[in-house]
Amino acid sequence: GRVLGRQDYTAVATRNADFIRNRFYTHGRLRHSYKNGEAKIAGLLEDYTYYALGLLSLYNATFDAQWLMLALELVDTILEHFGDSENGGFFSTPDDGEALIIRPKNYFDSPNPSENAATAELLLRLARYTGNRDWEASATRTLKPMSDAMAKSPSGFGTLLVALEFYLSVPREIALIGRTDTPDMQALIAAIHAQFLPHTAVALAKDEVDPLVKHIPFLQGRSQIEAKATAYVCEGGACKLPVATVDGLNDQLEA
Repeated sequence: GRVLGRQDYTAVATRNADFIRNRFYTHGRLRHSYKNGEAKIAGLLEDYTYYALGLLSLYNATFDAQWLMLALELVDTILEHFGDSENGGFFSTPDDGEALIIRPKNYFDSPNPSENAATAELLLRLARYTGNRDWEASATRTLKPMSDAMAKSPSGFGTLLVALEFYLSVPREIALIGRTDTPDMQALIAAIHAQFLPHTAVALAKDEVDPLVKHIPFLQGRSQIEAKATAYVCEGGACKLPVATVDGLNDQLEA
C-alpha cells in the first residue's frame, strides 16, 4: 500500500492490525490462535515479533502513532518474557507459558524468518526511533554468537544478515512536522515513499507538543517553517537544514 499508493491495501492492513489488537491482545499479552470468537494459547515469540514488525510497517504507511506505540509495548513484553539474560537471544516460548523440558530458541530461517533474527531486526529498527541503547545491545547479543554461522551458511540466515546490515548502516532519520492530511505534508510523504530507504527511520509529529515527541528523540525541538509541512533529515548524528519542499527533500535524500 505504501509503495504502490494503494489506500485499499493500507486499509486492509489497518483492519488486520485492529482485529489482532482487539481479539488477540488482552492485559498486555498476545494469544496465539483465534476461533469461534475466542483467542487461545499463550502467544509465542513469533506472534509478538511478526506483529510488531507489521505494526512498524503500518506506521510507516499511515503515520498513525497508535501503531508505533503498540509496537513499543510489544518490545517491552518480548524482553521481559522471552529474553535469555544469560546467553543472549530469545526463546520461542514465554517464561510463564507451558512448562517444557527445553525452551526452544530458533535462529534458522524456514519459509518464515527465524524468530530470533526477526526480533533482532525489530529491536534495531525501534532502537533507531527511540535511541534505546539497551534494545540495540539486546539485538547485538543475538547477532554476535551467529557470526561464524552466517559466514559459513548465509543462505540459512538471510534475516539475520538483514538485521546485521541494518546494524552496520549509517543511522538516518527523517522528522516530519505538520498535520498528516495537508497537501504539502502528503507531498513530502509521497516523496519519501517513492524512494527505497531501508535503513531510515521516519516519524511524524503534528507539532512540538505532539505526544509522540517525548518517545522519539529526533522529533524533539523540531518546528515548521512558515507554518508549512517541514522535513528534517539527519544522518550519522548530524542534521541538515529543514526543508519544506519536495525538491529540497529529494536533494537531501540523494546527497
